Amino acid sequence: MNRQQQEYETKRVKVVSQHPYASRSETGPVADHNEDRVLARPEQGLWVVADGMGGHEAGEVASEVVIEAIEEALADGRSLAQAVQHAHQAIKYAAESGRGAVGMGSTVVAVRLDGHDYELAWVGDSRAYLWDPGKDGDCLIQLSHDHSFVQRLVDTGNLTDAEARIHPHRNIITQSLGAVDIDAVDVGAVNGRLYRGQHILLCSDGLTDVLDDAELCDFLRQSRDIQQQVDALVEEVIRREGRDNISVQVISAAPDAPLPGSDAMSAGALRDLTRRMPLLTVLVLILVLILLAAALL
Repeated sequence: MNRQQQEYETKRVKVVSQHPYASRSETGPVADHNEDRVLARPEQGLWVVADGMGGHEAGEVASEVVIEAIEEALADGRSLAQAVQHAHQAIKYAAESGRGAVGMGSTVVAVRLDGHDYELAWVGDSRAYLWDPGKDGDCLIQLSHDHSFVQRLVDTGNLTDAEARIHPHRNIITQSLGAVDIDAVDVGAVNGRLYRGQHILLCSDGLTDVLDDAELCDFLRQSRDIQQQVDALVEEVIRREGRDNISVQVISAAPDAPLPGSDAMSAGALRDLTRRMPLLTVLVLILVLILLAAALL
């Protein structure tokens, strides 16, 4: 690995744009190279974390192909979920054409913001969380849903979340981009709105394998500076000698984002008005009839 690659992997970014963000990707204390790749394009409202796999440097090729393919597909006007599907095919094509190796693959989690609305897509066990510092109790809501063996066991009631964290097969994923035996991946997708004071956290499993959700909240609350928060998370994983690469991005709501609940209040007021409209119409008609009757007398 050359020096330029090493500098790229440890690069820290903080750009003040419509959506302030912080980003960091590290090899970690145990792994010998970084197969994660992160993309931050604030001018496009796009952030991506890809966790490559395949060994012999094929994993980092796979994650690079994911980044390239998603940008390419979005430039062609596709949705984020369609762009992720395109990345699946791009990895397979790259391997067949001699770039990387057959069997390489990658997980991915990506978010695209359009104003205050977000579009989220993922495959594998890289995660997206909604982080709300003002929320009492747990400050994180997991937006993505892992495509993993243990998550299936949790979903069917055969395993608790706590048991899943220590299960010997917790790192087995049920699908990934580039899998040669899958024609089309089942892309997870969620749409929502980012309100004032809220943030979206994207990460590879190198973070969540070491820190649980409660610990993530604790570290995020230690500072108001999002780059310091990202650094604290990554450095804690390094301190605990996490065995995988670690990649984290935090994207903040725009300063002019609506307050939480403001949309719901407006919608509620509209529903109340709609419900009352028939009654108001009847009352007006009765009043008109009374006035007409009085005029005839």
